[in-house]
Amino acid sequence: LQVYDSLLESLFVDGSIEEAIDVFEEIKSKNLAPQQSTFMAMINGFGKNDLPQLASKVFEEMREAGQV
Repeated sequence: LQVYDSLLESLFVDGSIEEAIDVFEEIKSKNLAPQQSTFMAMINGFGKNDLPQLASKVFEEMREAGQV
């Protein structure tokens, strides 16, 4: 999952929000359990792109997955 984390971070830096969301959904669709670092890449990316509502949604998903 480290490769996915790096990809997510790069997509957010580039401003490719929809692509980052697609990658996150791909991770889950492959039955890979997102790790804390994966959730944090999403939360930080949304935060840096001024999308706090989406960051909160991912945080809740992180909590439900027992990663908090």
